[in-house]
Amino acid sequence: MKRVILLILRLIYGRFSYVFQQYGIGLKTRNLTRQKYFLACAGLDALNHYKGAIQPSDKISVFNTDKRIDFQNNKFGITFRSLLRKNKRYSCYDITKYLDFYWQRLGYRERVFNTGIRFIYHFIDKKFFFGEMFFSDATKVNVEQVAASLIKKYTNQMVSTTETFKIMAKNGFIFFENTGINLSIKYIDTTNDFINKALETICDLNPSENVIIKNNLEDLL
Repeated sequence: MKRVILLILRLIYGRFSYVFQQYGIGLKTRNLTRQKYFLACAGLDALNHYKGAIQPSDKISVFNTDKRIDFQNNKFGITFRSLLRKNKRYSCYDITKYLDFYWQRLGYRERVFNTGIRFIYHFIDKKFFFGEMFFSDATKVNVEQVAASLIKKYTNQMVSTTETFKIMAKNGFIFFENTGINLSIKYIDTTNDFINKALETICDLNPSENVIIKNNLEDLL
């Protein structure tokens, strides 16, 4: 009976809907939870990933750029469905409801320089506003090379660092975070007024923690 209800919910709302997701995950059936549209994109929820990037910058280096930032050649503001049509080979998906706002994440896995990378797209109001490159094992990455390539691409400066830093642009910012265990590069757009107001509202919450090969590092970043 539960599977019949799940099928009906999928037909009515779609497999990426909050209603379908909540019911399906609640069933805790192994055959279902192994489906990629039931696989969470990270151990921490979406809001916690975002909050890490908006921490005060007085203790980290900040660079400025006149260039417009984008993420994997996908413009901010692209809709969830448009991205999915463009690249159907996603590896994970989750959706969280904060008050009246739905926050979706769609993830892709790639291998670059024999290193696994997860690319995570964040959507509010079904519009892309936040992209993240996540290296789960920083020890397998030349962090200094990645940082230098990123800074050079956007500022033309030659800087050697393995520390956390920010790059500020007119349409948003990039947050480079090296914990020594994980390496994360977050690209966040700040031009959508509706999403900005939604983020201001939900950031007061305290949620519980709940194949293209690219060889040019600057193109990847």
